[in-house]
Amino acid sequence: MIKNEKGITLVTLIAAIVIMLIISSTLIYNANVGASTKRLNNMYSDITILKGKIDIYYSKYGTLPILHKYTKIDNIKELNNNDNENFYIIDIESLENLTLNYGKGYEKEKTDKLSQETDIYVVNEKSHNIYYIKGIKFENKLYHTMPGQYEKVEIPEWSDTYTKNEIYKDIQGDIAVIPKGFQVSLKKGQNKIQDGLVIRNSEDLNEFVWIPVEKVQEGYSIRKWDNFNQQEQYEEYYTSDLQQNEQIVNGITTSVKNNGGYYISRYEIGTTTKRTQITDTITQLKSKASTQEEKIYVYNYISWEKATELADNLYNIEENGVQSRLINARGWDTALKFIQEQEKTYTTEGMNKGWYSNNSSANMLLETGKNIPIQTNSYKNIYDMGGNVWEYVAQREILDITQKQIRGGGYESDPKLNNSTSINKTKQGKHDIGFRIALYL
Repeated sequence: MIKNEKGITLVTLIAAIVIMLIISSTLIYNANVGASTKRLNNMYSDITILKGKIDIYYSKYGTLPILHKYTKIDNIKELNNNDNENFYIIDIESLENLTLNYGKGYEKEKTDKLSQETDIYVVNEKSHNIYYIKGIKFENKLYHTMPGQYEKVEIPEWSDTYTKNEIYKDIQGDIAVIPKGFQVSLKKGQNKIQDGLVIRNSEDLNEFVWIPVEKVQEGYSIRKWDNFNQQEQYEEYYTSDLQQNEQIVNGITTSVKNNGGYYISRYEIGTTTKRTQITDTITQLKSKASTQEEKIYVYNYISWEKATELADNLYNIEENGVQSRLINARGWDTALKFIQEQEKTYTTEGMNKGWYSNNSSANMLLETGKNIPIQTNSYKNIYDMGGNVWEYVAQREILDITQKQIRGGGYESDPKLNNSTSINKTKQGKHDIGFRIALYL
């Protein structure tokens, strides 16, 4: 009798094969999902890092770190309602300490705007929403950005307050030193050195403009003040008896040499109380524009000695990281030279109009910052170095120390004869004489 031998039937074999196929396909699917999930998370990680870096960059410079405009945005379906029509390729190199998973295509975009590169990140001008152009495919859907709503970015006007004296590098690579307790303007046209970098003290809100000085000699600047009126008189005025002692003069020289510049008050020094005579009570100094909410009047009817005292005592190195002084003649002319070198509209004609059209020969003393410029803005963000009031500088005459030097012409002056380069002298404070402050680090 022959016994039946046990074995695998055809049905059993087919069933086993089917089960193995199901298991293997599931493993392949799960592996694909895992890889897709990782790629998607890598993009999310990139965007999170980029957003943080861009926020820091924007708060510092008031502009986005971008290469050029990107227009082929139509394939992205997740565009946010807060976006406007302007998208820009992010300049990865301008962001410090940055490591990303994607976005290497920006290198090619830097040299070839027509490269058709998709491995790039772009940022929206309005919302600052970030998109990855190539996208990541996950479960048959292409993702270009993170989920969630991006709100419209509110642009701050000022940076955070500096807690120590610190180097500031603008988007063009130019450098200034920001004193502790001060903030940098983030407004367009006020946060670059060559435009006239504006800072303010975070407590009293007084505003100042950085004047870059390349080299120093003879106690101040090597800049030549050619093309200005009365040049032949300069050496006499510069070598006249300074009110400052030798230690102060040497301190100013060292500061300018070490830091590459100094600050000048953006406006003539003002006060919230209108002055009518030289015996009026001394009030707090303001370097601010007059507004409807807070009227700022020019600090006139003040003696040269009192102006010097007030200027010297406004800020000091120990408490503020910066020393305030009544500006001297070289400081005045260095500021004018900076304006002349950078501002093409600041011509001889412009100087002879007294800086502003309505503050010379106007027969009316105007509030600080309230004048109508010849052009559309102030010169390098500095107001009224010509016109409105004559301004004391730190020089006095050798032969007659009662004669104090004043600069810039006043509102009663003929702007063709007395402009920002003009030099005069006086023995007493009057209605059309004010002063301006310089800051040294």
